[in-house]
Amino acid sequence: MSLILEEKKQVKEDIRKVVEAPECIVEGGEVDYCHPFKFGLFYGKFLQGACGSVMWSRSFSYPFFGAYLNLQGHRYQSTRAIWIMFWSLKFVWSAVSDAIPVCGKRRLPYIILGTLISLVAFSAAGAVPYPDPYFKTEVLPDGSCFKNRSAVLNPDAVGSDANVFTLLMSFAIVGVAITDTASDALMVEYSQREPKRLRGKATAWSHIAVWGGGLVIGLVGAISLNGVAYGGDWCFNYFTFGDCCLVLAVLSLLGVLNAGFFTIESGHHTRKSIVKEVKSFYQDIIRQRYFQNVCLFFLLEHTLCGVASSGTVKIKLHHARVSPLVNGIQGAVVHVLGMIGMWLFYKYFIQTSWRKIALCVKPIPIILGLAVDIIVVFDLWRNPYIYMSDDILSAMTSNMLLCMMFVISAEVSEAGHEALTFGTLMTIMSVSHPLSVIIGNFVSSFFDVSNDGRYINDSWDDRLHVVGSAAVCYAINCLSILTVYFMMPEQKDDLARKKEALGISDFGARLFVVVFVALFAWIFVFNALTLFPSTSCLMLVGGQGC
Repeated sequence: MSLILEEKKQVKEDIRKVVEAPECIVEGGEVDYCHPFKFGLFYGKFLQGACGSVMWSRSFSYPFFGAYLNLQGHRYQSTRAIWIMFWSLKFVWSAVSDAIPVCGKRRLPYIILGTLISLVAFSAAGAVPYPDPYFKTEVLPDGSCFKNRSAVLNPDAVGSDANVFTLLMSFAIVGVAITDTASDALMVEYSQREPKRLRGKATAWSHIAVWGGGLVIGLVGAISLNGVAYGGDWCFNYFTFGDCCLVLAVLSLLGVLNAGFFTIESGHHTRKSIVKEVKSFYQDIIRQRYFQNVCLFFLLEHTLCGVASSGTVKIKLHHARVSPLVNGIQGAVVHVLGMIGMWLFYKYFIQTSWRKIALCVKPIPIILGLAVDIIVVFDLWRNPYIYMSDDILSAMTSNMLLCMMFVISAEVSEAGHEALTFGTLMTIMSVSHPLSVIIGNFVSSFFDVSNDGRYINDSWDDRLHVVGSAAVCYAINCLSILTVYFMMPEQKDDLARKKEALGISDFGARLFVVVFVALFAWIFVFNALTLFPSTSCLMLVGGQGC
């Protein structure tokens, strides 16, 4: 009996050694993230999340562009798509970061450069003459006020004024993208030094920090931009959108100081030709079938999952009457739950089957979103908190799925090509958003849901058109579940096995390059058409016809 017990004990010890085997991708030992000079990466990510809120935070961009300047639904969606299009150029910054070190460093100089660009752009947005709102705000004898939608104060708001701020924010986002590309590559280098059982820790905490930054600046925008002109409830406004941009300029300055004094990059690298670096990336990575499969999965899943009706903005404005303050509260709750979801994924599910988790969580936001749209549009219960409840209820599960995507991206990244590999996958995720907008705008154009009259008249026929547009878009979202079932890797070992088993495909590599270039070209053309009144009315881009 003692021999049997001793043998069982030895077997358990052997299993423990196998499980706890480091299996690091790169030697050098796990990074001590509590060290003040290594923690700088996460503080920098926090600042990037704050500056990137121009794109992602509803309580920051929507009150100004959607309510103050009164952009039509498809134009507001396309404006955000333009920003994400510039964000999608991360592949270019990745090639530069990998190939051209500055003073032997490949990451820190570009983190500083990108943050300086954002600093200039946000400062300019805060300094240019601030435009008047599209509609006039009327003050009643009792001291209350309202937005008079029959009195246009500034017709240029939807034209030249919107274009100026769109371009300034695009410039700021270019800076954030450069910073994010370099810091992502540094994050991957940290992650590759982690043991297999812990790998994903740097990735998870980096993106928790990003969401923390978005949470803070989202609340600032919600409180600052809650005046009637911004779609809010207050008759006064202590801050304008330009003032909020100056706050972001100050945060960008802090980001420069953080990168210079509290972030350390190890190693000394020599300069390489960008052309040779891209060719090497093509030969070593793009020709690999497993990488082509992961790229196709990212493109299809994010494109199909992101399709939304262009009437969403108008439902929020007219039916749910979501004020910037309510929007900010909702955004804060979503960010907190999202960070909890990412932490739960790393803490308890990092070794669980990614595919099974994704199949469980994918249907939740689709079902909740359609149910809430029906309740609000058909006036069963029109309440801003009800309309925002689907995002809140699905925040935790949605961010678990997002964290999985980031872990897969870090796992696929190869030593020596960290920025290019991770940047290419992030670019594909970003490119998928404008594609989703194109599909959503095209579908919505058949239902005429970008017109304010649809929501002001609010007839039974109008409601059917609005819900019909949303239902078709949610049906397209359901197709993303199929991509998870057939294409998503099971776990790290499954990715490693595919690297060895699938081999290379020159045809797949050439097809990848052609599709990649074609998508970029089409997205630039599409978003250029939405900027000008003479072409933004085309049904192809979501208008009602010219």
